[in-house]
Amino acid sequence: MKADERTLRDSGELYYCWTDKTHMKELVRQLEVVTIRDPSLAVHVNILNVTVVDHEFKSIMEKLARCIALLPNLHTVQLRTMPAWSYLECFMSNVFKQYTYPQIRTVAVCSRASPIMESCPGMVRLYAYNGLQYGCLDHFVEKSYSQVEVLGTPVDKYSLTKHSVESKYHSFVKGETLVQSLPNLRDITLDRLILGRAFDWIKPIMQLRNLQTIRLRMDSDTPALPHDRHRACAEWIKWSQHILSQNQNPDIVNKQVILTDPDGKVTVYVVAGLAKYVGL
Repeated sequence: MKADERTLRDSGELYYCWTDKTHMKELVRQLEVVTIRDPSLAVHVNILNVTVVDHEFKSIMEKLARCIALLPNLHTVQLRTMPAWSYLECFMSNVFKQYTYPQIRTVAVCSRASPIMESCPGMVRLYAYNGLQYGCLDHFVEKSYSQVEVLGTPVDKYSLTKHSVESKYHSFVKGETLVQSLPNLRDITLDRLILGRAFDWIKPIMQLRNLQTIRLRMDSDTPALPHDRHRACAEWIKWSQHILSQNQNPDIVNKQVILTDPDGKVTVYVVAGLAKYVGL
């Protein structure tokens, strides 16, 4: 059995996250192995984790987009693109709009690679590449992704922004837009910058009838918290517990708030019953 075949049958993952042309050529070679030379291997690819750099970027992205459609059991894609050309978004949209990937359930992308979401009608989990914030959620402003259940990318004040000719960040989209675009969310991640916009912004997520988990990411790469950071975290935990406690959907159980503090420590707060929160 060839090394390529052993690797794929054992791990089910194609992983390339390198920054030179040698490894880009190797990525293309592996894609050709599983889709052209030995198509029987295609069924063994479950996860695709790739960083595409400047070298022959256009041709590699075109090959990658075509090959993804030939991987029937691919359920997870993590994609990062390095170029920062002004016309990159248009190029990426044109590349991916030629294909549909109904097999993909989990997507983790950087902002520049976000057009792939348009080709994943079965996407139920969306994450930002490496857990970083980015602006790819603009796609949700104009469209409804009713199938998405997990929003793992931190929602910050730049993630839901209406673009305009006059200004890249012309106006903030209210929490209502998030609810309208992602009505079936059961798991949402909130960034401390958006929490800093006060409770009124996040209050509309009470309307999410399937909401079960709120993740508070206080460890993201954002400006420092106010001096009394522990007090701020305590307040945001209280907000989140209140939101979940008001969800009267009988099908939603095991509700929880998961806090990742500025030091990276994770604490889980279980929410039970219907509670009153004075002062809201």
